[in-house]
Amino acid sequence: MFRELKMTTLNDSAKQLLLETCSSFPRPTTLLVLPYREKGCKELKWQETTYEQTRTPEYQAKLLEAVTGYLQGPINGKKPFYGGIGVRLGPKSSDLCVIDIDSYEQIEPFLV
Repeated sequence: MFRELKMTTLNDSAKQLLLETCSSFPRPTTLLVLPYREKGCKELKWQETTYEQTRTPEYQAKLLEAVTGYLQGPINGKKPFYGGIGVRLGPKSSDLCVIDIDSYEQIEPFLV
């Protein structure tokens, strides 16, 4: 899905990964900033986040911080605050939905 990252600088790599993530969706998709190594969004009122809000320079900076935190990992034992990106499902993301299959063996029966 992602091309191999060119490791010039951490910031350049994070920008490249964020750009690849954003361009991988065929329709406008609301991306959410997640804490490092967490699955759920902890932002207040994250359910109200719109695609338009995620396009602002301030929110784009938070997304970049999340990607940087993911690539960088903990420094001197201190983990970054942000470190992941989630995807808002449903009407706020052009009716995007997800099917979660937890094991390789379950893929074929699901597709049949």
